[in-house]
Order: sequence, then C-alpha cells, then structure tokens
Amino acid sequence: MSFDIDEAVSFDSMLDDSEGQEGAKKLKVSSIRRYPHNRVLTKSDVQPLISELEESNWELIHPIVVRPINDPDHDYELVAGERRWTAFSLSGKDEIEAKVRDDLDDSEVAAINISENIHAMPDKLHFLALKIKRYIEEFKVKKGVAAKRFGLDSAHLSRLINYLYRINDIPEIAAYYDDGKGVVDSHLLTAMVKIYNVSPSALRDAIGFAENNNCMNRKFFEAVTKMSFEDDLESQMQEFKFGLAPSKEPSTQPITPKEPKPEEEQGELSGLDDSASEGEEKDAAPNIDVDYDDEEKVGELADKQRNEPETLVVGEVKVTKRPVSQADIAMKVEGEDSTYFLAKNFRCEEEGKVVLQTFSGELKVFDINLVKIVSIM
Repeated sequence: MSFDIDEAVSFDSMLDDSEGQEGAKKLKVSSIRRYPHNRVLTKSDVQPLISELEESNWELIHPIVVRPINDPDHDYELVAGERRWTAFSLSGKDEIEAKVRDDLDDSEVAAINISENIHAMPDKLHFLALKIKRYIEEFKVKKGVAAKRFGLDSAHLSRLINYLYRINDIPEIAAYYDDGKGVVDSHLLTAMVKIYNVSPSALRDAIGFAENNNCMNRKFFEAVTKMSFEDDLESQMQEFKFGLAPSKEPSTQPITPKEPKPEEEQGELSGLDDSASEGEEKDAAPNIDVDYDDEEKVGELADKQRNEPETLVVGEVKVTKRPVSQADIAMKVEGEDSTYFLAKNFRCEEEGKVVLQTFSGELKVFDINLVKIVSIM
C-alpha cells in the first residue's frame, strides 16, 4: 500500500483492505502491542466504550487493525483501534476481532495513527502535535504534503509542530491547558509559547495581568507577543487593555479605567479612540516586529532581553546590569513543596510580608521569615 503524496488521504482510504488482505479474525488480546507513540489510555478514558461494549456483548462493528511484527513478546502491532483494544485489555478479555495488514510500512502506520487521532478518536492537542512533528521529521515529509494528507490548514499545522507540541512541558501553560482550566484555543496557546520562548518571566507577568483583569484571551496574548519585554511590560499591557498609563503604586486589585472627562476636556488624555466603549481593548500595541518562526532571531532577542551592555565591578566581582523585571527569582516557602517566584510588580502594604506568584501567575502573600531564595536566573 502507498499514498499519493500530492493528494489528501482519508482515514477510511488508509484502511482500505481491497488489495487482497485477509478478513477479520479473532486474535489474542495479549498478542497485540499498542502503538508505541500513543499515550497510554486509562480505564476512565475508555469507560463509556466499555459500557457500550458490555451492552452489545462485546461485538465489534468495526474490527481493530493490526500488522505482523517481529517482536519476542508480541505477534502484532496495533494500527487502528486503540480505544477498542484498550477496553478489551483492561476488561480482561482474551480475544478481539482484528484485520491483519501486512502491506503497511512504518510511515503509513504513523500516518494512519495520526489520521485516526484527528478524525476518529481526537487526542489531546500536544500529543497530536508531537506525533505530527515526529512524522514530518522522521519520515522527511514536507509540511505542505502533511497538511494535505491529514486535511489540516497549513497555518494550523505550523502552529502544531512549531509551538503546540511544547504546551504540556511549560508549567505556566500546562496549568491552563491540562489542569482543568480548559484553555484549548490553539492561537492563544501559540502566543503563550512565543512569549515564553523569549522571556518566561514575561509570560508569568502576562498571565497574572490577564487573570486580574479578565483578559485571558487570544487578542490580549497575541498583542503581548508584539510588546517590548525590555521596557515596562505592565505599562504596555495597561495601555493595550485600558488605554491608560500604569499607576505609580502597583496593586493586586483589577485595574479600573478612569472615568472619562467631559468631552471638551478629554483631548488626548483618555487614550481611547472616539469609537471605543469604556474598557474596550485597543488594537494597537508597541511593536517589536519579531518573526517567531525564525528560531535564530528569537534566540537573539532572548539573549538581548537577558543581557544589558552595562557592566560594573562589585567587590572584585564583575556583574551585568539588567532590568529587574527580567530577573526570575525562585523562592521556597517553609512547609510547602511548591516553588514560587518573587512577584516583582507587587509589594505588600503590611510590614514583614512578601508577595510571591505561582507558575500560573496566582499571587500569594507570605511571612518574609518563612521565605528563602533558591535561585536567581
């Protein structure tokens, strides 16, 4: 079996067994190896399917698909039907109905697995992104060909393989994507990865601002990607969200736009377009014109963000000056396992207290005597 690389290939056509393959037959569940690049499904993942199969006396309308392999512990590898095979396996069933395909090479099995994840059994975004990235790199498939093959928009495929494959490995993003907060907008998640690639601390600041001001959305984070992280990021975010310069004293409270003055007194003081309603986000943002798909340029910018040219000697030790907003100061709190970061944009009005923030940007106040610095990056 082979795919025409210039045409999209449907999931059903990938599994077409009209080329003289055997019909379905019973195989030992234990003789089948799961596809190694799939995540391991749990019983809770397949419990609804188990309930359906119990009602149908474990009769499969569509048999699973396997291919013969040379393995000391298994005779076959799963090609399609991961949920069905897992349901049988976790329910202690001895046999399962399967079609055996001996005409599939590794690249075709990978393509079938990805297509099943997209069309028949949607997988988590980062798992799908990792599979497509591996498929393109391992089998030297052009991005345009892969996009056609899987029926994906080329821009979405680029987001998957350039950014979204990382979302579960960045704690600040995983807290929103995979820890119950339900952020699944691929544009929003892509913008978060772009910010993190240049400055992890800038991402934490942006998340904290978004939480406090109800702007955890695509428009806000895409605007942040165009802001200068070397300058006062808080000021830029306030200007984008409210058209206001920041107050001199930082506050943990959500920001409230100033009441507009009478029309004849406003002039340029309001900072809002005439057509904008109160609190409406402005479209303009300071632009540093970064091509986030150019890894070399992103790396150069990240280096620039971390380093200032001015150096001086302190006690015979050479030190480099940098904006305090770019310092990541990791903290530990006595009696807690979590790692916190110093919330540089906030100070506590109560003496002897310090404001820290979690990976996700949540602010917490602790007694300063219980806190110690574990690293400065």
